[in-house]
Amino acid sequence: MANPAWQLMFLQSDGQVSYMSVSEAQRWGYSLTSTAQRSVLRSRYKRPQAEMTMVDGVLVEVVRVSLFTKQKLMVVIIDVTMACTVNSGSFDGARLVWDIPLVMTSLVGEGVGFESRSLNLGVEGVLLDKLTATARGISLVQQAYVIRIGVPFGAKGGYRKSLVVNNMYKEMYVIFLLYEHVFSLLYEDGSTIDTKHRMLRVLDTPLLCRPPFDLDQTVSDHKVFSVYLGNIPADVMLEEVVINGKLVSESTERGYSISPVTHVNGSRAYKLRLPFETTVTHWMVRAPNRLAVTRSASVSSIVDLAWSLAWLR
Repeated sequence: MANPAWQLMFLQSDGQVSYMSVSEAQRWGYSLTSTAQRSVLRSRYKRPQAEMTMVDGVLVEVVRVSLFTKQKLMVVIIDVTMACTVNSGSFDGARLVWDIPLVMTSLVGEGVGFESRSLNLGVEGVLLDKLTATARGISLVQQAYVIRIGVPFGAKGGYRKSLVVNNMYKEMYVIFLLYEHVFSLLYEDGSTIDTKHRMLRVLDTPLLCRPPFDLDQTVSDHKVFSVYLGNIPADVMLEEVVINGKLVSESTERGYSISPVTHVNGSRAYKLRLPFETTVTHWMVRAPNRLAVTRSASVSSIVDLAWSLAWLR
């Protein structure tokens, strides 16, 4: 519980200053709690005291606020200024991208030195070591004064949402990221103040269409049809296969097989193999070329293949 003796002082970029008691700040949507070791101020977004500012091309919401109280013959002031990017990230077709300014200018006073100590990422509120982040394909790259975070679609730690609209499967990918920047403020008298700045952000892709595709990989000399059915999401299963109008299974056709394939991004595929010599295969005889009398008639085998997929809700 916050000490009622605390006061909040809000500073605007135009120099205006306003004061609030703890109870008044609570009515404005702020929450202040304190213990013997620390004080925690929380704020909802878009409070009247907040301001929007561009920092190295990134829009940032800032609340410049200090806590102060009188103790005997002195005044204790704690700078609890808050800054958070308001960009929701972007999706380039393969990766979610989140841009963050390296230096949040509102957290660094004028004439104060700045030294970055460490940059870290986490998922679901838990920091990841660099090896784990790299293994998941999550990147953190500094480009001039901007930190660019990239998360590949389907990376471990996030989750997928799917639905079917007008018989078309669509899905999106969502991940809850934690960004942590530890930096030091350097003063002329040699003193330093270490700051651990953290931001949490939900990144998600737009709804993406995932139409399946098939690829004929048949080699005639092998006398086996080989067909690849790809781009099958993790929550979709192959329900049945119809060849030339006949429902086919491994128990009804000798030599017929369906093999599942799992890819790194979580999607799946199926490989179908069917010998030319089966009861469901249709044969077509092609007449010889009359101008090339040395050629004989050729025989081709034909299959008309239909897949049936089921969405697992």
